[in-house]
Amino acid sequence: MYDGKLNYVSKGEGFPALFLHGFPFDRRIWGEQMSALSDVARVIALDLPGFGKSPAFPRTLNPTMDQYAEAVADTATELNLGKIALVGHSMSGYIALAFARRYPEMLAGLVLVTTKPAADSKKAREGRQNLAAQVHEMGALATVIAMRAKLFASATIGRDPGLAERVKEIMLEQSSDGIIAALTAMANRPSSTRSLGKIDVPTLVIRGTEDAIMPTRSVNSLVKGIPGAKSEVMRGSGHLPMMETPDQFNSALRRFLCEIQPDNPPACLDQA
Repeated sequence: MYDGKLNYVSKGEGFPALFLHGFPFDRRIWGEQMSALSDVARVIALDLPGFGKSPAFPRTLNPTMDQYAEAVADTATELNLGKIALVGHSMSGYIALAFARRYPEMLAGLVLVTTKPAADSKKAREGRQNLAAQVHEMGALATVIAMRAKLFASATIGRDPGLAERVKEIMLEQSSDGIIAALTAMANRPSSTRSLGKIDVPTLVIRGTEDAIMPTRSVNSLVKGIPGAKSEVMRGSGHLPMMETPDQFNSALRRFLCEIQPDNPPACLDQA
């Protein structure tokens, strides 16, 4: 059980869109979306337990994806958000799928960004366990060494030379406790494949064309498994499309948020 309170930032009013960051980042990866989408929704970006400014799970607890989802649900309830659009990136896609299974009554829509429904293979589990051991010895630097070269599309660095450094800074500021807990939860998570057919809210699946971390086939299995799910492909993006190709990403998300709202704000009507 999570006894802390999740840190969050919020911008805009009306229909709530709750953004969950991937591993090993924090709410700051959604900075472009906070600015670009607050005219069509109340945009709320959380820090997951142990990341950003949110306290970690107790060290005695090996948290599950369900427990991360519970912490998110508790925050949404505390903020009295009602039905939400839940946006989950990478690791938080796993959390979002657990949320959809446990709290379907809280969802108005689901956005799954560069993620997959399958459980880890034996090799992937061993990789996470090894990385956790390295983080225990080296701290967050171990995640930078392991992941940095895989995060971005080939053209991203030339297009935005400062992005890699900004992302590195975010990664280095995460706590070892938060990173190790997340690695353990991801390694031990069950497959969500069988529950995809039960998701009955509008769903958008987003992937980058040059994502070296999340294979296209794995991401596309979400589109095939979730009834009526739509797919958007971010050209020239790797694992962080919200930062690498923010204009493409924001356009796709804006359309989705406008489509699923019961009462469109003027900004949605203006673009119709």
